[in-house]
Amino acid sequence: MLAVEIMVSDPWDWVTEHGPGPFRGKALATTDDSVLVQLDDRIDFGDNMNDFVIASTRHSGDSFAKLKRGQRTPCDLRPMPADAIQPGEPESMMAQAVAFAEASRRGFLLGALSVPW
Repeated sequence: MLAVEIMVSDPWDWVTEHGPGPFRGKALATTDDSVLVQLDDRIDFGDNMNDFVIASTRHSGDSFAKLKRGQRTPCDLRPMPADAIQPGEPESMMAQAVAFAEASRRGFLLGALSVPW
C-alpha cells in the first residue's frame, strides 16, 4: 500500500471546519484515473464519519501514475463512510467505491493527491 496525502481546496465549509490538510491515508486500490484511499484518521463531514476517499483525476490526460514519481495530482475527492465499502480484494473495493460515488452526486471536494516526502 502506498502512503498518500490529500489536500483540499474547496468547498469552503470543509476547509473552514477541518483545514486544507494534509489528510494522510493509504492507497488501497488504484486505476489510471482513480485511487481509493483509506484515511488514517476518520473525518466527520456531510452527516457521515468518513473513513475512505475516492480520488479521481480532474484534468483530461492526467494519470495517478504521477504519484509514483512523487508528483501532486489535482483531483476530485469523494469522502465515504466505512459502511460504503466492504473489505475484500482491491478490485472489489474499488468497484464499491465507484458505485457509491456515482450514486451520490453530492459531497465532492476539490483538491490534490500526493505522496508524502
